[in-house]
Amino acid sequence: VFYIQLYNSYVCLIFGRFDWSCSTLDLAIKQMIISFSSYLLQIVEFLTDLALGQGMATDPTSHFITLPNRPLIEDNKQIGTGPLTLHYWEWQGKSPTILFCHGTSFHGRCYDEIIRGAFPGHRVLSIDLRGHGRSQKHPPPYRFPWFGEDVYCFIEALHLSEEKLIGIG
Repeated sequence: VFYIQLYNSYVCLIFGRFDWSCSTLDLAIKQMIISFSSYLLQIVEFLTDLALGQGMATDPTSHFITLPNRPLIEDNKQIGTGPLTLHYWEWQGKSPTILFCHGTSFHGRCYDEIIRGAFPGHRVLSIDLRGHGRSQKHPPPYRFPWFGEDVYCFIEALHLSEEKLIGIG
């Protein structure tokens, strides 16, 4: 077990009975350890928020977005293009935004327990892919490349590429 201690601008790693001061290390190793300690402090902050359950609304809000010029299977079984309406759920919170994409046969609310338990205080979006949940349905087949392209268009339409984004699927 180890922990990071910030002390007089030095980082000390304490392993059991051993106290290893970083003051004799070269600059590159010091920078690496300082970066690592900064990362660990962010994890501690995240876990503290998780333990306290801060900032996460218990219920998400429901939204629809229409993506133009998406491939669709028409009633005559031909491939056409047209607007595609996707549904998504949003939990308000801080950056980074976390985007959940479900697998086939599921929907955007299948991750509720994970979202509430693991990401309190963060902005979370959970999409219903085409043909699932409250999103638009069309005759089969539902082609896997289209799901990926829909998610890309969704990210672009909501300007999520301009901010920190974590995707989970």
